[in-house]
Amino acid sequence: MSHKLSLAAAIVLIVPLTMALNACQSTEQARTNATPPPTYRGPEFLRGTIGSLTSVQGYEPVLVSGYGLVVGLDGTGSADAPPQLRQWMLGEMAKRGFGSFESGYEDESPEEVLARDSTAIVLIEGFIPPGAPSGTRFDLVISTLPETQATSVQGGTLYTADLTVGGRNFTPTSVNALARGNGPVFSSPFADEGQATEDADVLEIDITNERNPAVGRILGGGTSSVNMPLQLVTTRPSYLLTRQIADRINGSFPPSPEDKEPIAVPQSDTVIKINVIEQWKDDPREMLEIITHLDMNPRQDYAKQRAERLVEVLENDEAGEYFDHVVYAFKGMGTPIVDDLRELYEHPNERVRLAALSAASYLRDTRSASPLMELVQGDDPEAAEQAAQLLGGLLEHRPDFSRVGDFLRRQLDHDLPAVRVAAYKALVTVEHPSVQRFGFERKLELAHARAQKPIVHLTQSGVPRIIVFGNRIELAKPLFFSAWGNSFMLRADSDDDQIAVFYQPASGAAIRTTVPNSLVHLIGAMAYEPEPDSETVGLSMGYSEIAYILHRLQDEGLYDAPLMLQETGLNERIIESRGTEDTQDIRPETGGDYREADEEDLTPAILVDPNQPDDAAPQRP
Repeated sequence: MSHKLSLAAAIVLIVPLTMALNACQSTEQARTNATPPPTYRGPEFLRGTIGSLTSVQGYEPVLVSGYGLVVGLDGTGSADAPPQLRQWMLGEMAKRGFGSFESGYEDESPEEVLARDSTAIVLIEGFIPPGAPSGTRFDLVISTLPETQATSVQGGTLYTADLTVGGRNFTPTSVNALARGNGPVFSSPFADEGQATEDADVLEIDITNERNPAVGRILGGGTSSVNMPLQLVTTRPSYLLTRQIADRINGSFPPSPEDKEPIAVPQSDTVIKINVIEQWKDDPREMLEIITHLDMNPRQDYAKQRAERLVEVLENDEAGEYFDHVVYAFKGMGTPIVDDLRELYEHPNERVRLAALSAASYLRDTRSASPLMELVQGDDPEAAEQAAQLLGGLLEHRPDFSRVGDFLRRQLDHDLPAVRVAAYKALVTVEHPSVQRFGFERKLELAHARAQKPIVHLTQSGVPRIIVFGNRIELAKPLFFSAWGNSFMLRADSDDDQIAVFYQPASGAAIRTTVPNSLVHLIGAMAYEPEPDSETVGLSMGYSEIAYILHRLQDEGLYDAPLMLQETGLNERIIESRGTEDTQDIRPETGGDYREADEEDLTPAILVDPNQPDDAAPQRP
């Protein structure tokens, strides 16, 4: 009996031991066969950040394209088009009401409309911003087709067209549209005759030449039709990790009452959904940058050590490669880091000083105002522009910060045009009395900034806007000016306080009126579209036509102010992205750098040479 008991006891002991050994072997085998987690290859000082543990899907803008119909051209359109595209366009025109009363072409069939030289089929391209909700507006670039005889899009209007990824590579297969585009075309007032260029046996219009009348823009003409999602994808599957990352983000940026969801929502063991909260609705890219530069260690004693390390990075960063990374990391540390940043306001290294001030302005430290003012008045143009923008952020947060408001008012006469524009943008947000705005619906925003040094600024992105810097810019007298074969004329004798205006639109009765001798009043009269019962006379001209008149007046020496045209780089970015358009997803995964050009993003502008030739005028409406 005892022998049997001993044997049973041995079996009881051996079986669990064998199972345990087998489990260990299985675990070891699983570890051996498992794919090792990806190795982080970024800068060492960013190891441990959310960006080092995840990749972002939806970070880049999405290039969408398609084909549409421009109408209202003055003989510069074309009836021809590639047969397949022409047939498709005829079907689209029928679907959109051509030949019906609603289209305004009720007496003409799609074939008759397309046969006119006042219409042209054009290529449409634009970027939907990252994280953009449905209804977001963005700029479009349109260009004529090199296979046709169309020479210019000046003075035209784009009918509503669908846009999608890869729409440029036309196929008759229907696809779901991500956006739609329409609106009046803006052409550079300094356009030359456009030339098609041959590259790799493919004939294309050179859209990078903004003096090309075959290329135009529709400012804010694109409207997204879907919500563009944002996600963080972890480098290894782990429910614990996705929850920890979401908790770290939400703890740093708690939602406001206007937000329906927190900023970060874990959805699986690899995916964290990112919502654009109210704080960043106008700049989701800034939100993503700060999130990905958040360190997973929230301890304040560690943050202080990390700040010291970031300063060392900037001090040794001779190429300026890591400046933006350091700024975003500082911003993510939040207000507890402000005292450490203050110690850097007088740092001998300008890059360190500007990085600290950039983060401090974002964190609303009013003590950053004085050193920022010094940078605005310094010798570095880029630092001066950036400092002016940062001061604008402080003023927007603290409209009663009179010292900053008074300083920015004086910068309306700064030597750098980009600083002057930054000062205007800051002052207009707080409705400073030195600036005024006059709206003409979506057609145009006219602004007047009181300054001693006159300048006229034209936007090429976002809202069509003309900013007139100067107390009162008058036209030289005696005055006689004509454009478009005397369809537009200005007259004034030497002793006249008023300017006589004559305008004969392409359709309708001639318009005669008088305006005070002031460039602001003249622009307002050209843009104003009177109601049927209004006693105020307006010419109802478009932004492109007004820009052309301003250029011609300056070119003939009739007012004394430089004309400044905003640069955006949009056309160049479209060319760069064309090669990858076919492989784009509406949640592209990238780590590239992108700067969205919208109405709030003004790159250093160029001053237009008033002596440039005036070879091609936009057609009058």
